[in-house]
Parts: sequence; C-alpha cells; structure tokens
Amino acid sequence: MVANMTDTLVDIQNLKVYFPIRGGLIPRVAGYVKAVDDVTLNIDKGEVFGLVGESGSGKTTLARALLRLVEPNSGHILFDGVDLLKIGKGSLKHLRKDMQVVFQNPFLSLNPRMIVRNQIAEPLTAHTKMSEAEITQRASELLKLVGLSDEHLWKYSIELSGGQAQRVCIARALALSPKLVILDEPTSSLDVSVQAQILNLLEDLQKRLGLTYLLITHDLGVVEYIADRVAVMYLGKIAEVGTFSEIFQDPAHPYTEALLSAVPKVDPAPTDKARIILRGNIPSPASPPTGCRFHTRCQKYIGDICRDVEPNLTTLSATRKVACHLYKP
Repeated sequence: MVANMTDTLVDIQNLKVYFPIRGGLIPRVAGYVKAVDDVTLNIDKGEVFGLVGESGSGKTTLARALLRLVEPNSGHILFDGVDLLKIGKGSLKHLRKDMQVVFQNPFLSLNPRMIVRNQIAEPLTAHTKMSEAEITQRASELLKLVGLSDEHLWKYSIELSGGQAQRVCIARALALSPKLVILDEPTSSLDVSVQAQILNLLEDLQKRLGLTYLLITHDLGVVEYIADRVAVMYLGKIAEVGTFSEIFQDPAHPYTEALLSAVPKVDPAPTDKARIILRGNIPSPASPPTGCRFHTRCQKYIGDICRDVEPNLTTLSATRKVACHLYKP
C-alpha cells in the first residue's frame, strides 16, 4: 500500500495493539490489554512531534508498534508512503535504517562488554559494506557530532557518565542517517543539568541534519522546550492533538488541563489557575471505562453522554483535534 507523496513522513491510521491475558490451568485468553486502541495521527517531515501522557497510557507501545518491535492487531502504519504492516522481513530490514530509537536508560541500551567504537559499528556492519577503517572513521565523526572525542571510542560504557553514555546512544542512532528518530524519555534518567545539555544537543542536531523526531515523554517541560506539535494520550487513546502553542496556551481536553496544572512553576502569578487534582487512579487498560475513557476522573463530567458514548476526534482547526463531548462537530 503506497500513499501519495506529501510532507507526511509517518501516517498512523486506526492502529490497535492488544496484548492477550492468559490464565487458568489450561492457558486460554481471558481478555486483552488494550494498550493502543484505534489511534490515528501523522508526523510531518522535519518536525518534532511530542507524545505525552501518564505512565501506562500507551506511548511506548505506540512507538514499538511503529518500529514493528510489537505486531499490531489492525490498522496501517505508512512510513514515507510504505505500509509497514504489509511488507516482508527483507523490506522491513531495509527500512529499519531509516528508523532509529534512543531509549530512556543509556546504560541498559549499551553493552558493558563492548567498547564504544564497536557499539556504534553494529548498525554500520548490518546495513553497509564499509571496511573496518571506514567504520572507525565514521564512528569518530559521529562522536564529534554529539560532543565527544576520539578517546571515547576505546572506552566501555561503565567508564562513561550518564550524559556521555546517552550521547553515544544518540551517535549510534544517527550512524545510518535516519529519516525518523524516536526519543523514548531520552532525558528522564539524567541529572537536571545534563538534561538541558542533551536537549540542546538534540535540538541542534535536528536543525543541522533535518531530522524528524517522535519525542515520547511525561515531562511537559521537555515538550515545551523542543516540540512543534503535541499529542496527548490517555489509556490507549489520543485525547488531543495540536501545535505547541495551542496545547499549552489554551488546552481543550480536561485531561490536558489537568496535566498542565501539575507543572511546577518557579514564580507562579496570582492569575494562574489552581491545581486540578484528578480523582481516583488511572483505570486498567484491560477493562477501560465505557464511553469517554477519562470520564471516571474528569473534572468536567457532563452526564450520561460521557459514560455511554465514545467521543471521536473533533476538528477544531487545521492543526488541532480533540476527543471530548464538550466540543461538537
């Protein structure tokens, strides 16, 4: 399935990722965890797309499905016009060089028994026919690109600081000049001062190399710093999508309002809105609420329609959509 050539790099349509729950003496499927449930969104070439939400909302599962590290149950994932769910392993391996990922914990991403040079060499060995000397030269160039020197080529990951290790992971992700880089909580395991350095690096690389980022995070401060557009995810569903300014200056969905109210402020103004305390806990994705999935905790609950009818994404503008019964098509 090939789409028309546009400025869209990733086009996700009606994606569902369910995990079976097995139990009993004779293992059988007793239900499903609906980690990603009918999600539709797109990422344009050259933009930083932020995906935010609480832990358990389905952000990382969505990214893993995009990389086909988990197999979706249904839907379409078009990457640069090619439906990733309709191609074989050979074609998928060829496209994998265009999709790279930087994980949350760099020390779990790196092999402690391998020197940095060999870790950066792995994607080059798998996807190119470069000689050992060319690989060493490329690794050296990549380390300099991320702010490290040649001396780090011959070190093991346990000899690196957290920030240095994450820079190595970024260098490895850039080795094959990918079109899309997925950043899965890339700064959450780092010290605050180092977080700022890594964010500055990622922003600089994005502009210099024309990269497209999918930034997954629960930290709205990170999104505010680097993202162009933002999608808010709750319990496997997209609650709201919009540009950075639309989401942060005038949130439409009650869940987005609650998330933004929880962001700490150094010098709060008297006119700032009061903190919104959500009632209860996030429900289980194995048995999500009927209707709007947020209605059990919503501060703007308006009755039976919230409980019984699932809202669709309503278009508010050319760049903005919201899934809430407060807004009618």
